[in-house]
Amino acid sequence: MDVQPRFVRSIFGQLAEHYDTLNRILSFWQDVSWRQFAVQKLLMKRGKRFLDAASGTCEMALALVKTDPAVRVVAIDFTFSMLTRGRTKILRASEIGRIHQALGDGLCLPFPEASFDGAIIAFGIRNMGDHDKALRELARIVVPGGTLVVLEFSVPQGLWFQPLYLFYLKRILPRIGGLLSRNRVAYEYLADSILRFPRPESFRKSMESAGFMAVNHWPLTFGVVGVYEGERMG
Repeated sequence: MDVQPRFVRSIFGQLAEHYDTLNRILSFWQDVSWRQFAVQKLLMKRGKRFLDAASGTCEMALALVKTDPAVRVVAIDFTFSMLTRGRTKILRASEIGRIHQALGDGLCLPFPEASFDGAIIAFGIRNMGDHDKALRELARIVVPGGTLVVLEFSVPQGLWFQPLYLFYLKRILPRIGGLLSRNRVAYEYLADSILRFPRPESFRKSMESAGFMAVNHWPLTFGVVGVYEGERMG
């Protein structure tokens, strides 16, 4: 399945209202700990100005400001209804002064070079038609020495776990997700996008080619997701 921006925007626009609830259920409540792990990797390095790219409903932006009161975040996404949902959550959390939202495309970020001390993107880069271009854009807007953290789904490589995961991904997840969201196509797309995403070693090389060095990778929950962290070259 080819990644078309209009198709992706339509899917996430339809899922916005129940997106967070569905994430909790379909990840067996693991998505909260995955995000927190990624946040800790970003906040270990210097800096207080961060970009949350493909922010969606601003889950990652909220996790960042809750972890460190000195942090300021710009949350950008290209789906208006996801940002609208995120704004409700920001207001509810009384974080309107520390999280600023922007509507924009991750392949052409509307910020000058070196605008942020670091950037993070969770479950978003696989939805972009050109992963390498997205990484180059993230490198462009991060200061030299700044950090990029990517949290993304992957296919576990364990001999005993991989068949179970693939059965869940291909057969169970589209049915449950489709039933709860009334949009089975969205969860068929989700499964397909995970299967097409590069293996960890390949994605690490893509980050290096885009301008990041000392790229690390941590598989979580048997490799269901991976966290990647790299430092912007000077």
